[in-house]
Amino acid sequence: IEHRLNTEYEKLRKQVQYYNAAINRNQLAVFLLGGVSTGLVMFDLAPWVAVTIAVTDLLNEYASTLTWSERMAVANQAQSQLMTWKNWWEALSDGEKMKSNKKDMLVEKVEGFIKAVTDSWLASKRAAAEEEEEEEEEDLRGGADDPMSAAVAASQQLSSTVSNRKGLSSTVRAEVLAAER
Repeated sequence: IEHRLNTEYEKLRKQVQYYNAAINRNQLAVFLLGGVSTGLVMFDLAPWVAVTIAVTDLLNEYASTLTWSERMAVANQAQSQLMTWKNWWEALSDGEKMKSNKKDMLVEKVEGFIKAVTDSWLASKRAAAEEEEEEEEEDLRGGADDPMSAAVAASQQLSSTVSNRKGLSSTVRAEVLAAER
């Protein structure tokens, strides 16, 4: 019983560490790109500012799509629940641990919990697959915008916003206007 509990606990602990490291790496990259973007503005490189901001948005969307934060929260809750049951089991006297109803109760709770976590994961995968299929069908029907043209439009809008700010040279403004055409 304790082996199964400890195995699941360690598995969840490793998941939490993985998601935490992934979130931290992603946020560091976003932070660094923000600094690069600021530097590019200082050197009047407005078109490249749009590129760095687009990459930053891409990284944020990537993290959002993979739902790292949500997965880490679920793993933390699961880890906490398993630790609660482990502490309950360890607090029992040796005599209590030998009673079959206590063993059965612990096994039932832990195995039921593992099944619930697995079912939840499978349901989220199914929902994501169905959502992806719906988006593909919408794309085939022509209901969705072309992602590339939407990205170009966003880049042009950002470039024009940046070029309208005070302090940019007329050369940069002319380059931005030429790029928009």
